[in-house]
Amino acid sequence: MNKNVLFVILLAFMGNLCSVGLIIDSSNQSQYSLALLDEVIYNVNIENQVAMVTVQETFINQINREITPRYYFPMEEGASPTMIRWFQDNQWYQANISASPQNPQGGPNYTPYNIEQYLGEQVPTIFDIPLTVGYQDSIKVEFTYVQLLPYAFGDVNLFLKNNYSTIQSSIINHQELDIELVSDREIVSYSIDGLGDQYSEIGINGVQTHYEEYESYTSIDYNLLFSFNQEELGLWSMSTYLDSVADNQEHGFFTMIVEPDPSEETEVIDKVFSLVIDTSGSMGGDKIVQARNAASYIVNNLNEGDSFNIISFASQANSLWESHLPNNETNRQEALSYISSLNAYGNTNISEAFDVTILQFNGNIEDTANIVVFMTDGEQTTGITDTNQLMNHIDFLFSTCDAPIYLFNFGIGQWTNEVLLSTTANTHNGFATYLGNDELYGVITEFYNMIRNPVMLNPQISILPDNVMVDLHPIMLPNLYKGKQMIISGRYNEPCDIVINFSGMAYGNEVDYQYDVTLADSSYTNYAFLPKIWAKQKIEDLLREYYTYPEDSPESDDIETEIIDLSQLWGILTPFTSFTGDGVDNYDEEIEENSVENYSIITLKGNYPNPFNPETHIRFEVKEDINDLIFVKIYNLKGQLIKVLKVVVNSKGDYSVIWDGKNEENKSVSSGVYLYKIEYANHSVNGKMILLK
Repeated sequence: MNKNVLFVILLAFMGNLCSVGLIIDSSNQSQYSLALLDEVIYNVNIENQVAMVTVQETFINQINREITPRYYFPMEEGASPTMIRWFQDNQWYQANISASPQNPQGGPNYTPYNIEQYLGEQVPTIFDIPLTVGYQDSIKVEFTYVQLLPYAFGDVNLFLKNNYSTIQSSIINHQELDIELVSDREIVSYSIDGLGDQYSEIGINGVQTHYEEYESYTSIDYNLLFSFNQEELGLWSMSTYLDSVADNQEHGFFTMIVEPDPSEETEVIDKVFSLVIDTSGSMGGDKIVQARNAASYIVNNLNEGDSFNIISFASQANSLWESHLPNNETNRQEALSYISSLNAYGNTNISEAFDVTILQFNGNIEDTANIVVFMTDGEQTTGITDTNQLMNHIDFLFSTCDAPIYLFNFGIGQWTNEVLLSTTANTHNGFATYLGNDELYGVITEFYNMIRNPVMLNPQISILPDNVMVDLHPIMLPNLYKGKQMIISGRYNEPCDIVINFSGMAYGNEVDYQYDVTLADSSYTNYAFLPKIWAKQKIEDLLREYYTYPEDSPESDDIETEIIDLSQLWGILTPFTSFTGDGVDNYDEEIEENSVENYSIITLKGNYPNPFNPETHIRFEVKEDINDLIFVKIYNLKGQLIKVLKVVVNSKGDYSVIWDGKNEENKSVSSGVYLYKIEYANHSVNGKMILLK
């Protein structure tokens, strides 16, 4: 799979950019033919810092023949596609999400340079629209995505690329931008680059923008910037309780945003910082230049009280100093001189790089933030070359240290060892990020700005009552940094008042904060995005875990299946799924028809808990008076029957049966996704459940 896809999901701290799509003729291999953009309408709804963006575009086929349209939408960091619709025969049709990665067949065998530049290095969303379009006929497409907008010190931005001039030189008939922003915090500034204030109505807690133009060029990018009042800090929460949910599990969805005081009065924790740079031969050219520039940026932006060191490695590892030295003018200048002398040559000795780096942390006290930023563009080629042995060796080195170390791995280009980088980072309090060859400087400097000022280490969250909130994500909470936010999502089984306790370490002492929150008891339209945010964050956690296992291993296959299930249930596109238009009827009519045709005397109420260990209650309702046995059959993902449970039913009403995670031979089954079918006469209902050990 393309590692850039993972980069899209993980780098929530980077800027976001999404663009106008384009349509080509997929039936012609010899020529790259573009349909003409005629209209583009952006509709943006922002609730606090979550944006739901819908882009409706109309294209005209001026290729002088019938075409088969393929739609491309360029995607960048932080955005997750949720829906594609197209207009045909005077009605809208909605694409399904298929359980396979996007892999379009056919189409032109080359891509012009201007198209490559427009689409960018990240993998675009691609959708083959299931129709043919005659000459001079129009094609209308609607694309929707959700994103957590980038945030720093109260400033939020959303960048919508509307400049289509490199693709099309002619004017378009109509372009429009509608934005509605609603915020629980006071909005102190709001602007859109390229547009004047006369297009917006700005209030304390909300803004509306409308911009419209006819017969014009698409030469303006919409760069939306707004700022919150920085005196309103702490914890904010959003919740909604749905009447029904796709997976028959908890109906409540909850998202909280935690932010520390960014003022100068807020003390930050001193860092002990090691920057580890791959200088092997493959890092030559622009990559080593970007690495030097990024390292220099970090050195020039260390805090007073920090200590640091620079380690470079190729065939062997070299350390600027034998230990971390204080951040002062003399040491900074020596470090900058060392960085400027780095050149790319030799092999890749990752084991020796960690030998030198980790041993220097011995003796560090626990009230510092001990951070390793490790960057490499290749797999280990000398030293310990076996991946499992190397991971074990790195784990041993970390175990010898007195205080926790936070490891952040950056893989550059196509040839990095994903298993090694993801596993070691996830195991040691950090994460791995994968980026293109020309993204090193921007990504590393943005990342450093995010972690520059830590205020709480090893944060933990607990919620009372303890049986209300489930399935919180991210599972491993990141450290809390000044001017940055932590976003946590979960589900709840009943509306009530809860107490959230947020705790961690600061300056060697444990600190904690308590917040009282009331969970919503009904569905709120303006919070309709919360299930997608929860699913998006859960998928991100699963992807991190996925990359800790070898490709095609049983563990990675099970996680992939779970990600696919979440993608299809909640409408979030992932690296393992794609949009497909096969066999899709009108969306609204399809729902109405299914509600009648799928009537059954058995109604599934899901299993609880889910995921579960060691047992779960499979629940269902019988709507008619029955005196008989009902069978609950459990299957694995290969379709093999694992267990048959029997339930005695003597009237209509609610029933449940317990599955203890064992097969017919009374042996415990492995972790994974299992299917269950409840059957009676000609009626049956199906469900999915996840066993996690």
